Amino acid sequence: MCDRRENYEYVGALGKGMQMYDPVTLDLIWYKPDITCSSHMQALLDVNGDGVTEAVALYQSGSRGGVCVVDALSGVPLPGKCQNGLNLTNDAPFSIHDIDGDGNYEIVTAAGSNVSVWDVGRWGLDATLAYSKNPPKMADVIGDDRLEIVLAHYDLIIYDGNYNEI
Repeated sequence: MCDRRENYEYVGALGKGMQMYDPVTLDLIWYKPDITCSSHMQALLDVNGDGVTEAVALYQSGSRGGVCVVDALSGVPLPGKCQNGLNLTNDAPFSIHDIDGDGNYEIVTAAGSNVSVWDVGRWGLDATLAYSKNPPKMADVIGDDRLEIVLAHYDLIIYDGNYNEI
């Protein structure tokens, strides 16, 4: 679950940031109170291919936002994979997929900005695309069994796995 950060807007605010609950008992297992991520959901997937599920959330902080990848069972951040101030914008559910086929997941996000494509494995920006109010979606538009980035703001723009307009 995602929430506002602790002390958001005023001291004593009860936000818990990234959170994980037991699905049977609904008991809180862990939380990261320093991350504001209330407008989207965490992505649950094996980011680094080690067979362990991670939780991925974006810091919701205007143009300075970042990414946090944690072990989904413990809430402990993966080394070097939890950082704010990456100039990523987010205020809605983001897309995440290995869009360019390099073996790493890419996060595709925007919030009234140019779209950023962040490579979670390499931990760097892969591409900056056209302006969008919200994060683009992904779909197999051209029927090649690969996902393309579908950006629909002013115009419909489709990007292939090399981030070229098609």
